[in-house]
Amino acid sequence: MCNGGSYSVNFTCYDCNSSCSSCTNSTYCNTCKSNYYFYKGSCLTACPNTTITANNTCQDCSPSCSTCAGTLDYCTTCPPFTFLSNGSCLTSCPSPNMFVNTQQACQPCDLKCATCNISSTNCTSCNTSSSYAHLYNYTCLVKCPELYYSNVSTLVCSSCSSAQINCSNCSSSSICLSCDPTYLFF
Repeated sequence: MCNGGSYSVNFTCYDCNSSCSSCTNSTYCNTCKSNYYFYKGSCLTACPNTTITANNTCQDCSPSCSTCAGTLDYCTTCPPFTFLSNGSCLTSCPSPNMFVNTQQACQPCDLKCATCNISSTNCTSCNTSSSYAHLYNYTCLVKCPELYYSNVSTLVCSSCSSAQINCSNCSSSSICLSCDPTYLFF
């Protein structure tokens, strides 16, 4: 029988790796010396970033996480094609009023936006329960700017010239407030 810190092969004792306090053979540690962390049969000076540390042991994060913190299933980063939301990796953000930021994390849209993309203030639709219900160039406004009208069904600001009623300014797709220069207002 060999002393601690060594192992036996054919009744001959051999020293364990210098970081092991006990081992099965020259390549597999059973326990580690102080200031080392046990991970898959090895003793390391620090745990890999895909693990958490518990009782001087490195434990792999949940397979759904790239990295984690605190617990095995509280993700801090996610694998490709998944998005971080409140410590979980999801295939899509949990709410339509969220967007994916450059760190692949779901973030809430600005309160004016019902939906957004790229950033919290790059609105793709507006919150109709707010006074900022009209969408113009990815921004939610109280009312459409001059030379634009709000489409009643979509609340998207549309150009008066796109209504094809020869208006330079209008209040709807059918009501002119002023005409194009070559037309008369009646």
